[in-house]
Amino acid sequence: MNKLEQQLSELQYTFSNTFEFEIMQKISSKAPEMWPNFSLMVSGVAASILLCLGLIYLQDGSISFESILGVKQMNNYNFADILTYYQS
Repeated sequence: MNKLEQQLSELQYTFSNTFEFEIMQKISSKAPEMWPNFSLMVSGVAASILLCLGLIYLQDGSISFESILGVKQMNNYNFADILTYYQS
């Protein structure tokens, strides 16, 4: 028998008769959390939005509705350009 098995065999645990009941009561009394890390989730979404806006600014040089949609470089007065853009 190795040293770990010998040490484990020497340990004697004694539990009260109500130990299992007390543990089950503590587990069942804990309310499930619907949004466990809501602040972490909100800050992650905010950081993602800021990262996307930063990349749009680096790519287009400004932040506008058209640059967010990705249609800033298109000629929006020519409907044929818009159709070919979306069909390709």
